[in-house]
Amino acid sequence: MKRTAFLTLLLVLVMSVASLAATVTPAKKVTADTTSTTTSSGASLMGLTGVTLTSVGCPAAHFGMGGWSLDVGGTIANAANTTTLTLLARGNIPLSKISNGLSTYWGPAVLYNSAGSGTTTITVLVGAEYVFAPNLSLFADLTAFSLTSANGATTWFAGANAGQIYSGGRLYL
Repeated sequence: MKRTAFLTLLLVLVMSVASLAATVTPAKKVTADTTSTTTSSGASLMGLTGVTLTSVGCPAAHFGMGGWSLDVGGTIANAANTTTLTLLARGNIPLSKISNGLSTYWGPAVLYNSAGSGTTTITVLVGAEYVFAPNLSLFADLTAFSLTSANGATTWFAGANAGQIYSGGRLYL
C-alpha cells in the first residue's frame, strides 16, 4: 500500500511540475460564445486558467494544457490528532460542445487519501460542464471506470454511476 501511495504522490508531483512548466500565455476571457476560440473547460489556453472547487472537498488549480486541461489540488486536515492528506490530479479531455456554454468531456483522475492506511482511487470520468456566467461554470461527472486500492485490497467497478463523487464549480481567471 505504501508503494501505491508513493507512486500516486509521484504522479501528482510530476503532473504538477509539467503543468507549471507549460508556456504561459496571456489569459483570455472565457465565454459561452460559440464563436470564441476558448472552450468552456479552458482547454485551448495554456498555464493557470482557473480554480476548481469540488464536492470531495479538494480545491484544485485548473491548468490549460492546450487541447486538454488538468486540475491539480489537495488538502491537509487535522482532526483528533490525526493528519489526513488528500491529493487530486484530474484531466479534462473535450468530447463535444453541445450548445452555447454546455460541453462534454472525459478524463482520467487519481485521488489519494491518507486516512487510515491510505486509499488510492484511479477513475475514468465522463462529464459535462456548463458555463453560466462569463467566468463561472458548474460541472458533474459520471464514473465510467474506477479502481480503488485500500487496506491492501483492490476493487474495481465499470459503469458505476457515481455522479456525485466529483462535481463542483470552477472560477476562470
